[in-house]
Amino acid sequence: MSLTHILNTAVTRVFVQKGKDVLLEVRENVVLKETDILFWRFNQTSSLVRLISGRNPEIFKESISFLTNYSVKLKNLQTADSGVYDARVSGATERKLVEYNIAVQMSPVKLNVDSVLSSSDSCIIIATCSTAESDLSSTFRCVHKTCNQDGGEQSETTNSGASLRIYLSDVLIFCNHSNQVSWTENMIEIQDFCLQPKDGLWFSRQRRSIQKKFAEVYKTMQHFLSSVKILRLRLGLVRLGLVRLGLGLVGLGLVGLGLGLVGLGLGLRFFSCLSLQPLH
Repeated sequence: MSLTHILNTAVTRVFVQKGKDVLLEVRENVVLKETDILFWRFNQTSSLVRLISGRNPEIFKESISFLTNYSVKLKNLQTADSGVYDARVSGATERKLVEYNIAVQMSPVKLNVDSVLSSSDSCIIIATCSTAESDLSSTFRCVHKTCNQDGGEQSETTNSGASLRIYLSDVLIFCNHSNQVSWTENMIEIQDFCLQPKDGLWFSRQRRSIQKKFAEVYKTMQHFLSSVKILRLRLGLVRLGLVRLGLGLVGLGLVGLGLGLVGLGLGLRFFSCLSLQPLH
């Protein structure tokens, strides 16, 4: 999901995720006259940038960068930075260059359990899904192994266009928050808050399914590790065999060379003896 969402209208609407940057562009080609002053404002009162023709710009906020085409970059936006930003040129007359309506949106969402009433065969949970802007509370009931949400899924849309939902899926409670720039979700398991019934059947189907999946994964991993160990052992034996074979061949070569040298020595000695005997 994009961190910035722009709606093009007479006033450009921009949604920005908290902590991110945004570029506010001046799209037209602006030529300042000698007496012209260009300035950026926030909510029509706070001066952000002022540029007098022929001089260096004056920047009144550290988190703003002023670009050569008179655009500005707002950095590390916080919720307090939401509002209207406009660029104007003042001289013989005053005219608006561009105007933006910035909405800085937060994505964190919280899911809290407010109360739990649990017995051997039933469980009632009241949970709240909340953000900085709004919150939703809902009641979840589990009776005889079946869980339901009072009134079904609950949701609302805030003035800024963000959506908040709290709903039940099997034995899981979900809290979902989304807006124009982000999407987040939290989840809790009902069984973590409810007492285990006497017959031990609550959530048994889900637990058996999960345990079976883990057992299959564990069995597969064990088989894989065993195969790796066997392969390593076989490779080790092959390497050992090759080393021994190599050493044996080298040994045989050295023995053969030694025998050859002995034979050569004996032959030379024999011929030398023959050459030393007198002729009759």
